[in-house]
Amino acid sequence: IGFSRFGLIEKKPRGGWRLCAFDLSFAEELADMRQMFEFAAVEHFATLPPSDPAYKELARLISRHERLAAKIETRGSEFPPLDREFHTFLIGLLNNRFAQGFYDIVSFVFHYHYQWDKSDEMDRNKHALQEHLSILHALADCDAPRALSCMKTHLNSSRRTMLQAIRNRERNFSHT
Repeated sequence: IGFSRFGLIEKKPRGGWRLCAFDLSFAEELADMRQMFEFAAVEHFATLPPSDPAYKELARLISRHERLAAKIETRGSEFPPLDREFHTFLIGLLNNRFAQGFYDIVSFVFHYHYQWDKSDEMDRNKHALQEHLSILHALADCDAPRALSCMKTHLNSSRRTMLQAIRNRERNFSHT
């Protein structure tokens, strides 16, 4: 029901819900908001003292990402939950209920939305996994400028692939 205020679902006249398509404008707005929250999360992490428990979680995430990277060809289905864990960790650092609620929508769109073309999913996941590792290692090195740069690269990749998926869907619908 919370997704209805963002236009992702709508109530049917006789009950039930219908999943709505989203367009390029929705995708751009989503990517813009995501960037604001995730940059703020990286900047906040940079302010934490090395004794903060977040560093222990960071080490655990690096380890999980590295293990998956070594076996991604056969365990690619493990990436979406790890991706959600990665971004939820970062967003959680903000301790902001609005940011956390927003990330539920991001996760839904990027991993569970029916409009994605699955043909290049493995390549997208491999690429995103490496981008995550770049961000995680920069955070572990306490290099906030590098972490922000890596996050910008990651979010730009994400935006580009999402917009391309929407364009492909629109092209396919216009040919039918």
